[in-house]
Amino acid sequence: MPAENENLEEVSAPILGYTLVWEDQFDVPVLDVERWRYRTDCKSQSCQRPENVLVENGYLKVLLKKESYNNKPFTGGGIITRKSTGYGYYEIRAKMNDGYGWHEAFWATGRSGFDDPNPLTDVSGGRTEIDCFEHFGNFTSSLFQYGAIDWSDMKGSNLHRGSIGGGRYETVVDLSKDFHTYGFEYTPDYINFFFDGKLIRTIDIRFAPQHDTYLWITCIATEADATDNGVMMVDYIRAYEISPTEYAVRKIPFVDYLDSLRGPQHSQGTDLWIEAEDFAFTNNWIVDRGGDHSMVLRGLSSPNPTRTPADLKAMTGITVNETVEYKLWVRSQDFDTQQGYRKFKVIIKGEESPVEFGTHGKVGYGWQTGGVFTLKEGMNVVELYDSSQYFARCDKILLTTDMSFVPQGIGGISNVEHIDPRP
Repeated sequence: MPAENENLEEVSAPILGYTLVWEDQFDVPVLDVERWRYRTDCKSQSCQRPENVLVENGYLKVLLKKESYNNKPFTGGGIITRKSTGYGYYEIRAKMNDGYGWHEAFWATGRSGFDDPNPLTDVSGGRTEIDCFEHFGNFTSSLFQYGAIDWSDMKGSNLHRGSIGGGRYETVVDLSKDFHTYGFEYTPDYINFFFDGKLIRTIDIRFAPQHDTYLWITCIATEADATDNGVMMVDYIRAYEISPTEYAVRKIPFVDYLDSLRGPQHSQGTDLWIEAEDFAFTNNWIVDRGGDHSMVLRGLSSPNPTRTPADLKAMTGITVNETVEYKLWVRSQDFDTQQGYRKFKVIIKGEESPVEFGTHGKVGYGWQTGGVFTLKEGMNVVELYDSSQYFARCDKILLTTDMSFVPQGIGGISNVEHIDPRP
């Protein structure tokens, strides 16, 4: 289970200060097609069909069937709001299917369907997906995943899916035996995730793409041996809004909490905060989930004697205004098994740091200092060298002129422009 907001008081939902603006209790025996459209696509192991969506006895039911349709062995279904919606608190009361192999979800994104010709956001400019819950086909009946994802074309032609934050939540109940409430509070500063009225996580979205979204309730087959038949049931979905005045007060403890995770963000000198995933040339390093907050660069998974040193380097250029000495700090991940083995080097202007990073001896992410370097006025090349070729992970780099400053937490917000130094 991910770390909860230990510094915050317990917050219940529905949230004080929010006002109900619409709801669907599915108490009319037909789907409200002025509010909803059907999900109709073929993905993974199933095709989604309107015939699998029913409203009866006060519930929305998504039927899960083993039947051949458009070359898929199963059919599922789902619904999507016809109108987009903005910041607010959204809550659903649902019961999962009690079978295996079906991916059930309540989520929001800037598209009204996979066939949407005019999405609210352009993927190349960034689009945020909010997953209130995802109960994956291979999950146990007590586990679900939640979080937010930034879909953006950050590396040229390679579509990147980057985790903004989230995790898995292990409950003490069987999610298929009864109804439970899931909610998310979407704001300009953070997203709060709730389960059965209790806050389970706050994530920072101040620097993520923000836009109106469409709400999705869906279920698809993801495993080839999924249970033959089943049903996902929804009791209600509700949407709430808060006034700007009320929100200005409500946000304070959450923003303070998120800032506390970063630690000190300013030294007495000049600080260059560099996010590893923003490197201009990642080469064989890949952008990956950081686990504790966002994204990192991850090195190769196994050594290969045919690789050259150039194959093992990620590279970027940063610009400084004057020639000054900077102290190097690097935030990397170490593990409880094979501690210090997943390591890498940092090279600045062709000079290797005397320290290999990923060797700090703590489980998780931590900061290590790596010596002092003279950065010249103009562009300076920074490289990551994958010396272990075994899942090395670099999160963030700090170059600071304050020799006594010690970074903590996840560090400050990136404040450099990345330049591709390759000719």
